[in-house]
Amino acid sequence: MALLSGTQGIVTLHCEVGKDGSLRPKTSEGPRVLADAAKANATRWRFSVPDSDEAKSMVIIVYTFEIKGATRKTGPETTFAFEFPNRVQVSSPQPYLMPKAAKR
Repeated sequence: MALLSGTQGIVTLHCEVGKDGSLRPKTSEGPRVLADAAKANATRWRFSVPDSDEAKSMVIIVYTFEIKGATRKTGPETTFAFEFPNRVQVSSPQPYLMPKAAKR
């Protein structure tokens, strides 16, 4: 949805790291449609956590969503670049929109 609407921007997620290393997004800043995509992605991440009963760890992950490159008829090829420990660059070309068929 974000790609079709041309939405670009930066999303900052504040996530809790569970004892099993999973992430649980708690708050987000940025365009909602992009924040939803960032949250869905972040829940797939796993971190190594020390064996302790200390307070839960928090991490901040910054996603940058951009549309660049020429339109492709074969569909967008989204690329991801990770700048560890907490930055993700998501790039997609403009989507190809089929022209409406002429009415007879």
